[in-house]
Amino acid sequence: MCERNRVQNIFRFSGTGNSHEQIARNREREIAATLERAKGEVGQTNTAQIKLRELEQEVTADDIWQLFSGTYLEPTAPLRYREHHLYEHGNIQGIRLAVDIDGKAHTLTGEGNGPINAAVHALQTAGISVQVRSYEERSMAPSGEGGNAQACAFMEIAGKNSGEYYGVGVDSNIVTASLKALLSGANRLASGQLRAPLNQAA
Repeated sequence: MCERNRVQNIFRFSGTGNSHEQIARNREREIAATLERAKGEVGQTNTAQIKLRELEQEVTADDIWQLFSGTYLEPTAPLRYREHHLYEHGNIQGIRLAVDIDGKAHTLTGEGNGPINAAVHALQTAGISVQVRSYEERSMAPSGEGGNAQACAFMEIAGKNSGEYYGVGVDSNIVTASLKALLSGANRLASGQLRAPLNQAA
């Protein structure tokens, strides 16, 4: 899927009858509004908003997608998703979450009332403390398009004394997209006081 269509599907603008430039400006306004809602990043320079202002006169849909991807999807430090395995323990959902932390492979285990809650508890075993404040998911492509539907998960998380940040994850599996969104938000929190000293994790 091209960048224009990705942006279009994420933000649910039809684009019918609009020029490429008009669609791009719609994307710019939507992302600007999203960033405005993410004001939990108090006291820090919002590079995404600065970049949008720089692109204000000549912004394209590709510019918007690259900015969105570079801000939310591409950063993989200090946390990088590798894989996960879910299991059930009675009425409790468990997870074995394989991640890289500062470039080193770890397998974290946690349990909770669902995959996201279990993953939050798994991160706590590595000294990474976050709270999920809100969650939303959207479809980036209809499932009828050759079976290539992808889910886009948006997550607002908070860390101790670190404000609130948004994370985004994209994957064909909604659980994987949600876990990527959690790690995306945690990476954006990393500039604050996110982690206590790292515990030993296998």
